[in-house]
Amino acid sequence: MACSHEKMEIQEIEQGLCEDVEKSPRMVRYQATKFEVDEIWTLHDLLRNRMEMLGFLQVVSGVPSVGIGLTLAVGLSINESLATLFRVSHMTGMLFIFAGIVSCMLERYPVLLSVSLIINSVCVIFALPGLGLIIADLTQWNHRKLDLMMAVELCILGLQLLVSIILCVWISKVKSGKNKPIC
Repeated sequence: MACSHEKMEIQEIEQGLCEDVEKSPRMVRYQATKFEVDEIWTLHDLLRNRMEMLGFLQVVSGVPSVGIGLTLAVGLSINESLATLFRVSHMTGMLFIFAGIVSCMLERYPVLLSVSLIINSVCVIFALPGLGLIIADLTQWNHRKLDLMMAVELCILGLQLLVSIILCVWISKVKSGKNKPIC
């Protein structure tokens, strides 16, 4: 027999085949009283695990950031670039990888919400001066081979900054109780 959480309307079926109504089995038909329309998948349904997805994006963008930092450190002397001098790509890349791992773990361990907020805030604090240093480097020196790499690092750092700001806003809304948990 089927099971449903909806109330069903009982309709009795008249028996005309057997003259003895007492001996014939009682036939009952159930009909749903409420019909639901099939749900249409929206973008919101596809992005249910948004924090996990953004955390994964942080990890994936942090790895090339570290790689670009290593390439710049090998290709330039330490005094040629402010980003190389302050190890912007190394620091932000490792920081964003760590923040991404913590953000990915939020679905399974919601107690890490405060930790993730702090780490993503630190990411924003480190990324803003990092963007300034990379922009200053791009405007000051002419290494045609490494300009493209610095521009790619600038785009990656901008993406990482945007993702961290979005996560900080979502986590602060969840912590303040204005929204139900996103993860």
